[in-house]
Amino acid sequence: MKSEKSVKREFTNEEATEVVTDALHLARMQQKKERRNAFKILAVTAITLIIILYFDTMQWQTDSIIFTIIGVVFPLLCLCGFIVLLGCGIWRKITGRSSGQTFVFSFALLLILIIFLGLFFAAGITGIGPVPD
Repeated sequence: MKSEKSVKREFTNEEATEVVTDALHLARMQQKKERRNAFKILAVTAITLIIILYFDTMQWQTDSIIFTIIGVVFPLLCLCGFIVLLGCGIWRKITGRSSGQTFVFSFALLLILIIFLGLFFAAGITGIGPVPD
């Protein structure tokens, strides 16, 4: 093996401080990421449990489950997604970060909700939807 002896280099206080600061910043970012991932896992687990318990109380009737998902869950998901993305877009705009794509997605969710509800009401008016008499 061929090797060379490395030359010792003295670091200044500024360089050493910068290296330590960068390392601490990286450690904090990793902690935040791990905490965020743990909250995501906890939220998905809680939502899954709630859905399973809800379906169990409905005695796993397929038609009730489908109508609940289509008539309640999907519109609520669109509405909540719109509100959260709009708030996130406003926050990004205030803090000076790019926010155009966030606004586009939020208004796309609102448009999907409006189209969905329009089709749902149109189906009810024409009598082809699952609307009680």
